[in-house]
Amino acid sequence: MDFSALQTPGKYILSVGDKRTKPFYIYEANWESALWKTVYFFYQERCGTEVEGIHLPCHLDCFAVHPDGRRVSVGGGWHDAGDLSQGLCNTAESVHAFLDMAAKVEKKDPELWDRLLEEARWGLQWMMRTRFGDGYRCVWTTIGLWTKNIIGDSDDLTGRAYNDPFENFCAAAAEAAGARVFRPLDPVFADYCLRCAAEDFQFALERMYLNHPKLSRPLPVEVQLYGQGLVAAMELYKVTSDTRYLENAVRMADVVLKCQQQEFPDWDVPIRGFFYETRKHERPLAYDHRAHEQAPVMGLALLCELASGHPKYPEWKKGLTLYAEYIKSIAGYCAPYGLLPSAIYKLDAPKVPDTLEDYNEQVRNGIRLSDKFYLRRFPVAFLFRGFFGVLLTKAKAAAVAARVLKDEELLRIVQRQLEWILGKNPFAQSFMYGEGYDFPPMYSEFANDMIGELPVGIQTFENHDIPFMPMMNSATYKEIWVHSSSRFLWTVADLYDPSNL
Repeated sequence: MDFSALQTPGKYILSVGDKRTKPFYIYEANWESALWKTVYFFYQERCGTEVEGIHLPCHLDCFAVHPDGRRVSVGGGWHDAGDLSQGLCNTAESVHAFLDMAAKVEKKDPELWDRLLEEARWGLQWMMRTRFGDGYRCVWTTIGLWTKNIIGDSDDLTGRAYNDPFENFCAAAAEAAGARVFRPLDPVFADYCLRCAAEDFQFALERMYLNHPKLSRPLPVEVQLYGQGLVAAMELYKVTSDTRYLENAVRMADVVLKCQQQEFPDWDVPIRGFFYETRKHERPLAYDHRAHEQAPVMGLALLCELASGHPKYPEWKKGLTLYAEYIKSIAGYCAPYGLLPSAIYKLDAPKVPDTLEDYNEQVRNGIRLSDKFYLRRFPVAFLFRGFFGVLLTKAKAAAVAARVLKDEELLRIVQRQLEWILGKNPFAQSFMYGEGYDFPPMYSEFANDMIGELPVGIQTFENHDIPFMPMMNSATYKEIWVHSSSRFLWTVADLYDPSNL
């Protein structure tokens, strides 16, 4: 129904015959309520300190251990998942989202601006305290219990520290953004953020060409690694104006664009603008849980905004334009909801060899594009089912492209993804706890439901490609992970852009 003629802000009920909706608001700041609740959710997820009504100080006896035996406590930051785990990537991307959101509301809402910066600083402090200063840092620690905070007793937990280039690029991007935002507020803290950012970027550069199992974890797919490196380089260039970072970014963008399908393939339903995992174009980029599709698009967008006079600017803008074309071409496959499909998949190309039969069945249940390629509405998934992290990373990428290209149609597509999560879905159910109506209980092993939480997300039944959300409250689809919330916040940041209001 078209309500565009309604211009008076207020609280409304829609009545048709004997049917009445629950009350809903119409006003300009239509994401404000969900935004505040998301910020409050992160506060409730704080680790290492008391959160009134949730938990007492926690996990001060949990450690990341360097290969040389040094260790740092991982208490602090935010609990990343329902099992209380701690991770760098989720923390860094959440910090980045807080900082980007703060920049959009500084003049409109000083109270919200102050809370966003407070939470961003909390995350930054943890990131910089859990690094060893040589590339190694706390990347992930599985915790899974409330400990007694006594160092040396039987419940102490440890996890390996890693020198991981992708994680260090994530950290460098957030730290550089922190240096820029906090410079006028706390120059000492900003200086430390910038020093850490420069060091972490260099550690990542030195490590990204190595993949030795005894030295580090396996590298992520090429477009993700180079895309995040591109974001980090441009955030550092933005705060320092050092052309060495721009030069690194240009080289990384060359790789990112070579991973993109820029010509129409010889398919029955040709689609272009999406990314492959590598320059070899062997397998389209797809995720089943936490996703990072926003990284290459954000990197190209920052290049377009900060280096528009560069000779390669037309190539970067073309990459963004083609990605926007891709999003628009797939947006109509889930009418009437406007849900963005998950990804394009290739038959006989599973990441885990022993899942071939189930993998192919899931792929074929998608939308056929050719004999080998299919478009899935939901991710091909096995252990980690649930897709809000996948959906919202695609929404974030589309929002960034829309901002640079000033594309209102693309922004409307982005908005529909947020609406889908808050109730415009086949279940008529909001999946943000405390926002909207009929939100379900969520899965967290160690805490009650928290206002503003989002689960990993709606899954599918077995190998089908239609939404399925069983009543059972279990991981991972109903599990609380901050990556869903951080991407929600990060996407809303682009809708709050003054040029989009």
